[in-house]
Amino acid sequence: MHIPSPFGLAWKTLFFYIVLIIVMRVTGKREIASLSPLDLVVSIMIADAAVIAIEQDNYPIWVGLIPVGVLAFAEISLSYLMLKNMRIRAWVAGKPSIIVKHGQINEAEMRSLRYNLDELLSQMRETGIHNIADVEFALLEPTGKLTVIPKAEKRPLTPLDLGIIPPKDSLPVNLIVDGQVDDEVLRGIGKNREWLDTQLAKKGLKAENVLLASLDAKGDLFVQGKIKDRRK
Repeated sequence: MHIPSPFGLAWKTLFFYIVLIIVMRVTGKREIASLSPLDLVVSIMIADAAVIAIEQDNYPIWVGLIPVGVLAFAEISLSYLMLKNMRIRAWVAGKPSIIVKHGQINEAEMRSLRYNLDELLSQMRETGIHNIADVEFALLEPTGKLTVIPKAEKRPLTPLDLGIIPPKDSLPVNLIVDGQVDDEVLRGIGKNREWLDTQLAKKGLKAENVLLASLDAKGDLFVQGKIKDRRK
């Protein structure tokens, strides 16, 4: 039995690690929970192709690169076709299935999907709904996630229901992360280092001693110092 050299095994592992990062970045960001069955299978196949090339010391690099490249190209091409063609998208990714309609369980649809009541009730509880009668629609997404739309009278009140239109909000911007000041973000909000240093000085801190500093849409500055500095 041929045993691969430690150096060869290490550099091939590192090489395919970088290749897989690139492939995953190119094919798009997606949470594991939202992967379709096809996405999951392709991800496993890509990983297996890389592992085979890593384990087989007598195989050249291209033995692993070609399958990984072909699978990545096929995944990107199919994603593009799905983006342009609704029929292909429905055939490959599937469509949401209506499990509950107007408070009534669609038993026939559940049977065709092999989806049982225990799964339905469990996923409903995860969304905070405990009574089927409170549900207007419940849809089982192609990813297996259950989307529940409560009846109008069971939905939480929103500002719009009360005739209130709140001001638009936006994400806070991070000015300092682990002691590193983001000058580009500062310029983007019309601030500079002098302003930031002044704000930090009011809290007895310097930029290099800050774990996180962020500014929200209201202009409120959040600052948290590093643990070692807060203990002083």
